[in-house]
Amino acid sequence: VGGSDLGPQMVTHALCDFKVKTARPLNVHFVSTMDGSQLSDLLHQLRPETTLFIISSKSFGTIDTLSNAQTVRQWLEKALGKHDRVV
Repeated sequence: VGGSDLGPQMVTHALCDFKVKTARPLNVHFVSTMDGSQLSDLLHQLRPETTLFIISSKSFGTIDTLSNAQTVRQWLEKALGKHDRVV
């Protein structure tokens, strides 16, 4: 939100040459807007059982962050059930 993903994106890009080559490559995605279509489009490409979300915020008071986090949690719980994996 407001460019808060630029630092993590820069680090991810800077370190991409050091990725370990595996049969299942690690893909990193960033969602930093409340545009529901951006997150919805991404969720349709992902498999819940192999997906890790890292939600980062200074205050966890920003509506965009909270809304996206709630959407992701609901998506995971719908697919996986309410397990320890969804915290």
